Amino acid sequence: MKFLLEILLVLVMLELVRRWIIKALELEEKNRRLQDKLSAMEKLYEEMQGEIEITKKYRHDMKKHIHLLEGLLSKYNDTEMKSDVIWQGTSCGIPQKNLYCDNIFIDTICTLKKKQCTEKGIALSVDIQMKDFVPMKEIDISGLLQNLLDNAIEASEQVADSAKREISLFVHEKQLGWYLTVKNSCVAPGEIDFRTKKRDQENHGYGIGIIREIVTRYDGTIDYIKDESENRVIVKVFFPRK
Repeated sequence: MKFLLEILLVLVMLELVRRWIIKALELEEKNRRLQDKLSAMEKLYEEMQGEIEITKKYRHDMKKHIHLLEGLLSKYNDTEMKSDVIWQGTSCGIPQKNLYCDNIFIDTICTLKKKQCTEKGIALSVDIQMKDFVPMKEIDISGLLQNLLDNAIEASEQVADSAKREISLFVHEKQLGWYLTVKNSCVAPGEIDFRTKKRDQENHGYGIGIIREIVTRYDGTIDYIKDESENRVIVKVFFPRK
């Protein structure tokens, strides 16, 4: 009788162990499914964050691109052009009025930024020596040059003495590729961390990131130099010829 009770007890224990194992396996399966769901949610969150960042970057440059389009349209309206413009070349029989170079996008950007600098009491000099520009999309030309010059304008307008507010843009085409240099006066260059000084940093902190993305996209390099002796910042960009 005692032997039967022991066998019965063992069977009961085995059944309890079996049920515990089944329960543990079920919990493990639930945990695995939950982990899969969490991983999927994390991936979705990362994708959403990426889309949000892209949207913010496009929104950051949207006004710049619209402003450029308005400037391009004004090139075909004689009443909006000043008498001191230089006529160079034609496109579809319509005269183009370029001041700085034959590339209508770069020329328009320089013209718009020249006007903006004049309004802010900043001296802008432009030296462009090239036959053609880097083979890149027009929207990237806009994003690159406008953000470079806007950053320079933002820093230069902080200089108290308007006589010392200066920006220079150099675009030179050489045998190895294209060299872009932007020099601008600023306050305490040693303290600059190349982040926006604007109040709305969340929306306005994308300019430098956009510049780096465009430079990387076309296999270029970019260097930021702080010239404390001259109180200025120098940005050098190089795009190799392919």
